[in-house]
Amino acid sequence: MQKRLTVKELKAALVDVPDELEVRFGSDTEEAYEIIIEMARRVKYELPDGQKFEDTGETGVDYFEIYGNAVQSDDF
Repeated sequence: MQKRLTVKELKAALVDVPDELEVRFGSDTEEAYEIIIEMARRVKYELPDGQKFEDTGETGVDYFEIYGNAVQSDDF
């Protein structure tokens, strides 16, 4: 299983990076499109009344999401 990037690792990678620098997504996957990073946010919430997720048994979630969409090469 691949290791997921942590916020700590992301913060370390952003030290001294200018605010205006464009973010690009890179991958070794051979695809016919480019991924455009559109949004980044923290997703954090608790289920009401002590409910638990059936699959994980957790009462809530807390993670950082980076969202992107694929575009054809001639779209940009």
